[in-house]
Amino acid sequence: MPMLARLSALVAATALAVSTLTLSARPAAAKVTDGAYFNDPLVTSKQYTIRNRIRTLIDKTPGPTKKSAAGVIRVAMYSYSDTEKGTIDALVRAAKRGVQVRLILDSDTTLEPGYTQYADYFTNLARRYHPAFQVRFCPIGRGCIGNLNPQSNNHNKFFLFSRTDGTSQVVVQSSANLNKTNAVSYWNNAVVLVNPGLYDDYRLYFHDLWVQTASSDYGRVTSSGNAKVWHFPMAIGDPVAETLSRDVTCTGNTAVGLRGRTILR
Repeated sequence: MPMLARLSALVAATALAVSTLTLSARPAAAKVTDGAYFNDPLVTSKQYTIRNRIRTLIDKTPGPTKKSAAGVIRVAMYSYSDTEKGTIDALVRAAKRGVQVRLILDSDTTLEPGYTQYADYFTNLARRYHPAFQVRFCPIGRGCIGNLNPQSNNHNKFFLFSRTDGTSQVVVQSSANLNKTNAVSYWNNAVVLVNPGLYDDYRLYFHDLWVQTASSDYGRVTSSGNAKVWHFPMAIGDPVAETLSRDVTCTGNTAVGLRGRTILR
């Protein structure tokens, strides 16, 4: 597999309290299909590619009907300020039509001094649209699960859709915090997967984040169909770094590195 394909299929993990997955190609079905999305901060029309894809999935999540219960959207995010014409506004619209929205945020960008306006903003949304819209914040000084040290945090960036656009059990795992800086200054990716087994695994992980039982060795690995996911924190080892070091090779570098081989850290 070309190196670019390998890298695009690997969602980068930040240790302490995140999840990482790899995938291989498979035939797509249903209205929502497997795929990778990338923003380009240097091209105005592509800066918000990830935001726009997620916003569409939110807007196509159905509310309750006579024949079916409301869809459920679960979100775990580190830094989240994507409001105007963005995914947070879309979550509010979803809650208004009866979709069950569950949002977990890290304390670093919500509860710490200087950022409490974000906590107030989301708390007010939860109060206004309760019970459809509910939010929880990880404790200060640790992640919702990870508690290895005071710098532990909830560095997750994923969305789970019970149903969207006529498709059930959709997972979106991204490297992007949904804010302006990540769109206009950074390169990021998002992987959309229609995978019931993976969805169920993430849903259980989301529950563990929600109840906030601390663990320094939560580490769990699950495979389902074309995907494999690592949940962190892990007390020993880093399988993502080990996989990259073993399986990804990049040659032709003449300016820096080791004998023309790029060093991957």
